Amino acid sequence: MNRTLSTALVVAAVVGSTAGTVVATRQADSGAQTASDGSGTTGPEAEPSTDGVLWVDRAGLHDGDTTVDVGFVDPLASVQRADGGWVVAEAADTLVGFSPDFKTFQVSFVRPDGTVSVVARTNGAGDVSPDGRRYLAGTTEIDGYGVWDIASGERVQTIDGGRTLDQLSIGGAQYVDDDTVATTWFDFEPGSGPPEVLLTELATSEQRVLAEDTVGDWGISPDGRWFVSSLAVEGEVDLEPGADPMADQTGGTTEGCTVVRSVAGGRPDLVDCGGIVEGVPVFSPDSGAVLTLTGDADFLSGFRSLPLDGGPDRLSIPVPVPPDGDWRAVHLARDRVVVARPARGGGTRILLCVVDDDCGVVGTSTADLDDVAVGS
Repeated sequence: MNRTLSTALVVAAVVGSTAGTVVATRQADSGAQTASDGSGTTGPEAEPSTDGVLWVDRAGLHDGDTTVDVGFVDPLASVQRADGGWVVAEAADTLVGFSPDFKTFQVSFVRPDGTVSVVARTNGAGDVSPDGRRYLAGTTEIDGYGVWDIASGERVQTIDGGRTLDQLSIGGAQYVDDDTVATTWFDFEPGSGPPEVLLTELATSEQRVLAEDTVGDWGISPDGRWFVSSLAVEGEVDLEPGADPMADQTGGTTEGCTVVRSVAGGRPDLVDCGGIVEGVPVFSPDSGAVLTLTGDADFLSGFRSLPLDGGPDRLSIPVPVPPDGDWRAVHLARDRVVVARPARGGGTRILLCVVDDDCGVVGTSTADLDDVAVGS
C-alpha cells in the first residue's frame, strides 16, 4: 500500500493476497549484526522485549508473549485490544460506487482461546471504545455511523449526523471518551468544501462541529484532549521546517504541516511545519506525543515523536521511511515506537524502536505488509 497525503481513508487502501506463517523472533542468532532495512544493530545483548507489542497477520495474532492461532482471509487493516480479547478489521470488498481505496470491512472479535465472532461489516475501519466494549464505524449504506456491542455483534446505536441527502458518512470515526464520538461527513454537492468532523454525545445525540477545514486523515488522542490532522487551516502561515512545533499560530493552507487542535476548544491551533502526519495520526498511550514524518510530501525521510504537552522536543526515531512509503506504526510508549515494514527479500519485519537510540526486531512474518497490522 502506498501511503499518500491525498488518501482520505489510508487504512482502507489495503490490498494483497499472500497468506503468512508467523515466526516469532527473539534474536537468537549469536553475534551482533546490522540489518539492511534500518532495524539497527541487534544481537543477544540487544534483545528487545516484546511486552506490549501487538501485531497480527493472516496466520495469527501476537500480543507480547501471547500468540493466538487464527486464520484470516482478507487483507488486514487494523487490530485493537478490547475487553476480553482483540478486535481485528479485514478489508473485504470495494465500497459500491467508490474507488478501490474505499473498502467494506469485516470486523471480528478474537478471544484468547482462538474463537472468533463477527462484530460487524462496516464502511472502513473504526475504533474500540475506551472501556473496550463497543465498536464505532461507518455503516455500509454510508448513511451514518454505527455503534456495535463487541461481544454480541448487536448494533446498539446509529449516528446520523443530522445529515442531508448529499452528506455521506465516510472518512473516519473515533471515540473521544466512552460517551462522545467524532465522525466525518462528506458533502458531495459541488463547491461544498472540506468534510466536517462532528462531535456527538451518545446519550443525548447533541452535536457540534469540531473541524470543517480538515483535508486528509485525522485522529483524536487517547485522552480525548487533542485533534490532530494535516494540511488545511485558514489564514496565512509560513514556517520553515524545524520551526517551534508548539508555537501558537493561526491558520494558513499548511500542506506539509501538522495541525494540533484542542477538542474542548478555547485555545489557538498549534501548527508544526517541521513534520507531517500521514494516515490516521499515531499517538503515544499517554497522549503526550504524536508520530510525524520528516521531509515533505514528495520525499519523506524519517520518523519523529512530536510532543503535545511541552515534553522533549522532536525526538527522532532511528528507522528511515522506506523509499516506497510502505510502513505501519504505533506508539508503544512515549519513547518507544513499533514499526512494521517490508523485509529485504520478502515478508515483513516488526521493529521496536527507541527514540534517539536504536531499533530491534521483535517479530517477523512471511506475509507482505498489506497482510500485517500493528495495534494497541
